[in-house]
Amino acid sequence: MVAIQIKDDYLQEVERFVEQICNQYKLSDNYFGNILISLLEMIDYLKEHGNNALTVQLKNGEMLSLDVIRKEQTEPEITTEESAELGNKSLFMINRLTDKFSISEDQKTISLQFDISNTLRKRAEDRGEVLKNYLSPREAYQKKNH
Repeated sequence: MVAIQIKDDYLQEVERFVEQICNQYKLSDNYFGNILISLLEMIDYLKEHGNNALTVQLKNGEMLSLDVIRKEQTEPEITTEESAELGNKSLFMINRLTDKFSISEDQKTISLQFDISNTLRKRAEDRGEVLKNYLSPREAYQKKNH
């Protein structure tokens, strides 16, 4: 699990963090933009409401999950329902850029999740195609010479 502490001047640190994630999982620029913008919007939203002690951690699983963890619950209480409407720009954007957006019952952990299974499946298909192309001429050569 990889984590970063969010300090006052966090833009470059968060950008490097997202770059590392995208490089590690070989994610496209589309994922980079969606992850970076949604993460920055969530951090900005929480900092705007007095949340100074934030940690962002990466959890592996079926989906890429970035958890923004507040040291303690402070206002405002966040709901995923309000994020689906145009009421708050940050929450609206996060809801649209993530594949799943959830908040723990105690309001301390906000999870931004991205479905990267298609990326992984595409990479596996590409590897299979490379192997097939590599083996096909060898098999044809062996059949011809036996």
